[in-house]
Amino acid sequence: GMVQIAEEVSGLDIDGYLITGFLGFEGVVDAFTGIPVDVPFAMAVPHAEAYLGSGPQILQGADALAFSRNRNIPDGDFRRSLDQGLVIDGALRMVQHEFDPLDLPGLLAMLLEFTWTDLDAEDLLTVAAGAFELDPGTIPNIVLSGFPTSRGGQFVVLLDDEVAGVFADLEDGVLTEELPPGTLTYDEG
Repeated sequence: GMVQIAEEVSGLDIDGYLITGFLGFEGVVDAFTGIPVDVPFAMAVPHAEAYLGSGPQILQGADALAFSRNRNIPDGDFRRSLDQGLVIDGALRMVQHEFDPLDLPGLLAMLLEFTWTDLDAEDLLTVAAGAFELDPGTIPNIVLSGFPTSRGGQFVVLLDDEVAGVFADLEDGVLTEELPPGTLTYDEG
């Protein structure tokens, strides 16, 4: 259902998914013995269990999850989404630095211990091998613009109309160098 909604909102075809829950996320991060993240600011939020200093550090599973979930910060969900991008970027850089393509079978076995997917083995291997071809320095950390509101008693974020340009730009799978209207970057955070 989530794939269908994402396709309807974006107009993009989604070939597959890889999904996990909170415990699976923590398990993956711990299996990698942590993810390097440059935490942009200190946070001490008891109900989010987010107690982190600022600066570069290796986040273990529980801290990576708390950092990724903390919305009790300026700009709330938008900042949280940018922070999630920092975790993804840190994971990509760590994999490229610590492993090589020959490690893919073991990495995939570890990943599949904590996730599930609709990708077959060939497609999953192709996606994973692509991680070694990407240049993290060319991948912008962006969040689509929108506004928070509530619907049916649930907190939601509605996207601005101008994000349609971002989705159109992604038709070929790559954002242009000049980011289209409707995006927020880490520098704007």
